[in-house]
Amino acid sequence: MKKYCIYGNPTIDLIKLRNQPEYISHGGGSFYSALPLIEKNIDVEVYAVYSDLLVEHPISKYIVKQQYSSRVNVFRLEYENDTRQISIIDTAPPIHPWNTHSDLCYSIVDPVLGEVTIPVLKTIQVKSILIAVDLQGYLRKLRDNKIIIEQTPESIQVLELSDIVHLDIEEYHALLKEQGGIASIRKHLKGVMVVTIRPNKSIIIQSREERFRILEIQEDFIAIDKTGAGDYFLSQLFYYYIESNDVEEAIYKAHEYTTLWLKKRSIKPPHRTHYRSCNSRFPHLLKNTMYTRDLLN
Repeated sequence: MKKYCIYGNPTIDLIKLRNQPEYISHGGGSFYSALPLIEKNIDVEVYAVYSDLLVEHPISKYIVKQQYSSRVNVFRLEYENDTRQISIIDTAPPIHPWNTHSDLCYSIVDPVLGEVTIPVLKTIQVKSILIAVDLQGYLRKLRDNKIIIEQTPESIQVLELSDIVHLDIEEYHALLKEQGGIASIRKHLKGVMVVTIRPNKSIIIQSREERFRILEIQEDFIAIDKTGAGDYFLSQLFYYYIESNDVEEAIYKAHEYTTLWLKKRSIKPPHRTHYRSCNSRFPHLLKNTMYTRDLLN
């Protein structure tokens, strides 16, 4: 039976959509990447820094609890039309090199803010059958507690270590800016790079052996809250790529199931619950805020 090992620290997200009240949700790349696999009843292990503040997070029971901290990632995400601004309230420490899997795994590396360093990524890659990485966590930098997207030396090394790399069009432009264009990027690629473009649902496929291809995917649905969509997409893409060894087929499948997930989430109102573990530490943030319960249900 295939086992998937997922890397990245979970988050507690304060989400503000236009003309709607702010609400709190469970989040993090590792969480949203785990969701499709859990739905398929696949064996999942999550490697992250565990905190007691995550006890109510639905990904908590899948975390291999080897590394502990009193801190947790708390992000505020503000959506305005097609733009998103992320600010940082608190951060967990990076994942240590010894906090990695022992048996062979299909690995998804989905950091939110560089918590999987390049040395740790190299350790994961050596012990993985295949490895898929979301590049967002390697392109993010902090400026005045707000996240900005910029090309980094680490992001180029990720291309050299990954079988599949996912990023969105904003991240793709940041990557190209300092590298002299597509031809230069292609020299660093070990595998395939998939770039998702909104809102027209086109996807660029890039690999070392070929020029980019664009797949036109017709879809009228545009989600207001896109939090986690790229992570969910990457997990579906990786799963169907492993099953079919056909990246185009995997992209179409990943898009189909990610869209269904976003549609389901858009019509399901948030449950209200007390986020007790977070409330004790960040009471000023949670006042007059709605709470979202277990997204696995």
